[in-house]
Amino acid sequence: MYTNLSSHNDVEDTGRCVVIDTPALTEFDFTDHSGDSCSIDNTLCLEQVHIDVYLPSPDLDKFLRSFSAVLFLELGLNDEMILCCRTIKFSRLTMCKILPWDSDWMDSLVPFLKNIPKLKCLIVDYVRIRLTKNFNPC
Repeated sequence: MYTNLSSHNDVEDTGRCVVIDTPALTEFDFTDHSGDSCSIDNTLCLEQVHIDVYLPSPDLDKFLRSFSAVLFLELGLNDEMILCCRTIKFSRLTMCKILPWDSDWMDSLVPFLKNIPKLKCLIVDYVRIRLTKNFNPC
């Protein structure tokens, strides 16, 4: 679990970054509202990922591509994340939960879903209740 709730609204680039190497990790919870850069490598074992990134990150697209092979994905959606997800193919994803922030996520839903060929369950949650891998609403 990684959490950074600080916000740098006055500063465009703090120069800080998070680098994570996860060769054996199966579940990952990432919350960052700072806008700092983030990088993750060796994600072969990841099955379940929760991502909540509020401010744009300079390498968000690369960061999200690191999770393209997970089985369960929970995304706190903002406009930038929606644009990135439209171009990433989630080849193994079977369950996806999206938590829309104040974004126009509906326009990007169909292109996003086209990139998830094995999806069995989609949840849109405005209440923000955390799911666990044992939870199966579908």
